[in-house]
Amino acid sequence: MYIHIYLNIINYILFSAQTNTKVIISHCGMNSVNESMYAGVPLICIPFTGDQLYNASIVEAKGVGIYLRHYDNHFIQNLWNALYQILHDEEGNFNFNSKYSLAANKMRNEILENYKKEKMEAKFLGKV
Repeated sequence: MYIHIYLNIINYILFSAQTNTKVIISHCGMNSVNESMYAGVPLICIPFTGDQLYNASIVEAKGVGIYLRHYDNHFIQNLWNALYQILHDEEGNFNFNSKYSLAANKMRNEILENYKKEKMEAKFLGKV
């Protein structure tokens, strides 16, 4: 079995902010993680190197995505399983209300609430 990976640069902000985007499959660079969390979209993380490995671990630990290892012998089956888990709820209904989707939406709401409470510039300048 061969897997071909094509890397294309896309505008994650526009893509992830679409209301019909239900999951993002990413290498988990910091930009794609931040933009996915801001949009409240769960991730399937397939990191390759560097900070991507750490970012994918954080995404999985926070419950907003699933970390897959691209070198795993069962990668394709694991990818299908991850898609199923993210797109189905606990009862197996295809309704995008999985624990991952709910956690990503919760994180998005917390980000927006924090932004409303105190402007980011003030938070940054207060730490300098």
